[in-house]
Amino acid sequence: MPHFISRITSKLFILIVSVMICLTGIFSVVSYMDAIDGFKRNEMNLLKTVVRTQSLQLESIMIGVEGEITSDEEYQIIRAKLEQSLTNVNRVNELEDGLSFILIRNKDNLTEIISSGRTAGPDNAGVYVQSILESLPMKPIEKGVESSAEDESLFYAYPITFPGFSSYRGYLYVQESISDELYQAKKILLQRLVVMFIIITLMAILGKKYIKVILRQEGLTKNRLKEYASLADERNKELERLSFVLGKSEHLILLTDQAGKIEWINQQNKGTNNYSAEELSRFIGREVAEVSRYPKIKDAIETVNRTKKKYIYETKDFNEEMHEFWSSTTITPILNDVGEVENLLFVDADVSRLKKAEQEISKLANFAQENTHALMRFRKNGEVLYANEPGKILLDQWGAKVHGVLSRASVLNTIRLAAELDEEQKLNLESNNRIFRLRFHPIQNKDYINVYAEDITEIKLAEKEYLDRASVIEKHNLDITDSINYAKRIQDSIIPGEDHIRKYFNDSFLIYKPKDIVSGDFVWLHELKPKEEYLLALADCTGHGVPGAMMTIIGHSLLNEIVQGEEINDPALILEELNKEVIKTLRQKTEAKSSDGMDVSIVKINIPELTITFAGAYQDMYLLNGKLNVFKGDRQPIGGKHHIFDRQFQNQSIKISKGDSIFLTSDGFVDQFGGPDDKKFLKRRFSKLICSNSKYSMQAQSFIFEEAFQRWKGAKEQIDDISVVGIKF
Repeated sequence: MPHFISRITSKLFILIVSVMICLTGIFSVVSYMDAIDGFKRNEMNLLKTVVRTQSLQLESIMIGVEGEITSDEEYQIIRAKLEQSLTNVNRVNELEDGLSFILIRNKDNLTEIISSGRTAGPDNAGVYVQSILESLPMKPIEKGVESSAEDESLFYAYPITFPGFSSYRGYLYVQESISDELYQAKKILLQRLVVMFIIITLMAILGKKYIKVILRQEGLTKNRLKEYASLADERNKELERLSFVLGKSEHLILLTDQAGKIEWINQQNKGTNNYSAEELSRFIGREVAEVSRYPKIKDAIETVNRTKKKYIYETKDFNEEMHEFWSSTTITPILNDVGEVENLLFVDADVSRLKKAEQEISKLANFAQENTHALMRFRKNGEVLYANEPGKILLDQWGAKVHGVLSRASVLNTIRLAAELDEEQKLNLESNNRIFRLRFHPIQNKDYINVYAEDITEIKLAEKEYLDRASVIEKHNLDITDSINYAKRIQDSIIPGEDHIRKYFNDSFLIYKPKDIVSGDFVWLHELKPKEEYLLALADCTGHGVPGAMMTIIGHSLLNEIVQGEEINDPALILEELNKEVIKTLRQKTEAKSSDGMDVSIVKINIPELTITFAGAYQDMYLLNGKLNVFKGDRQPIGGKHHIFDRQFQNQSIKISKGDSIFLTSDGFVDQFGGPDDKKFLKRRFSKLICSNSKYSMQAQSFIFEEAFQRWKGAKEQIDDISVVGIKF
């Protein structure tokens, strides 16, 4: 088959070379013909220019003789002048054969051919001249330009009449040989053909050589592919044998992809690795993380992929008999040709016996290292086999001794329980006004129990003292909490809740979430004109908890006094008066350390006129009327550490429509930390929350706002009091 392909390729290559030779020859001949044709036309144009230029001069010949002359004399004069002119022209233009003139006398058709320095009759004229004399056409004649012309000369004749000598006419012509030029062109053509043939021949030789190399390489490649296929078959057989061996292994072996998806598992039966064959068969195609008992298995897989090194971990489980089962798993990365992790090999070995041995060794080590305390060894029936000096003292208090039998029921029962369960047991026991913690260690495959006794009297006394103190502190905390809860009831009775707000604004909500039991935020509502005009305020006082709650009572009382007592109902003026009253009430002019204050927003709502007047102290108002508008309050608080008595605030009046909504909020909502990156909620998310839920009622929005806050906060601590008021008109 390869030989047949080689012959086909060689013949195809010869055909291509033959076509290239033919095309090259045709191209060269066509180029030659085009070049000759162009050359002839250029030469003919040159001859035309010379002839036509000279014809103008000849037509203006004058005899220049005074008196009468005969026609023969006139003829001789014209002929002489023509001969002289032609001689000059031929010398100037360097024409090979030169210009000639056919002079014809009309009365007797006397014809002569005049050239440079000579005159001849028509009998010896050339073929082109004879053709003119036969028909005497009075039009320009050109010969030798056609591509089919075989002549090696160009001929051009131009008819001339003499305005001063109507009895004469003639033809000015020129015949130029181009045989040398044609010879040179043919010579160049032949050279090009030879060069092209040589180039094509070289290309053919090199091409044939490279084709042989390619075909030889193709053969080598096929042989290599056969070798690779044979090697792959051998490796597959080896893998099958290896798979058979691994399948019979007592260890659990899994092969996964890079991400931990199980691709292969050996058919290990239930026993050594605590899995049944049915359980193992369901593992194929699942993630290791779904079936592994190791809680950090995903981190382990990521570590192996990153470091490309082995990873070993141990897991603890219990079999059906509720016995401890330990397994040690080794994750080995399998790398591809470029050094990247392609698969992961999990080998899960049962190390329960090893773990038990380690525990026994640990128990024996502890028993030997801690022998400054009471150490004893008992048989399961209570016989005392050994006791160190502190242990003998303790045995004496129990009424027993070495090589005797223990009769103390609580100790004897614990020895029997430890032996039966084969697990460590503990017992606190009082003896001779001292308290001991006993640890009972069963030894595998032995019929005795090691007992370690530690005197914990001082620890127990300290615990009792701690519990007594904790009880007193708890009682104090309960008293404080009761007082704070009572303060909350007072605060709730003074500050309006959601039901009170909905009494005046049916489609509204209030989110009120104190950080502690009592809040440092408060809402204040006053009806100026029944069912027509209202004042609504939301305040965020300094601090939270009890200090903040005290400020809410002060703020709420001052607002009542300003609006109801002093009859001020302009929001900006209310804030200005509230600022003065807070500074006076807290004596901030005289108490330099007092920095308490509050951030407040106040809106005056006129229902019939559908207008809102807003003023704010470090708080903003959100208005949703098809789009969200944020009206910023003045950047100054009520009261505070600077104690500026004459602060001034600005009103902002807004026209609203039915269906519009307003929102007031303290900074607790937007300052809450949470989310995936533990960042603040921020005003940007709060604004988006308003816009994305505007189609719902205010009660529904209240639920959505609370859900969004809880989802953002997650398990984080609430950092401040939360207050949000929403009203839809």
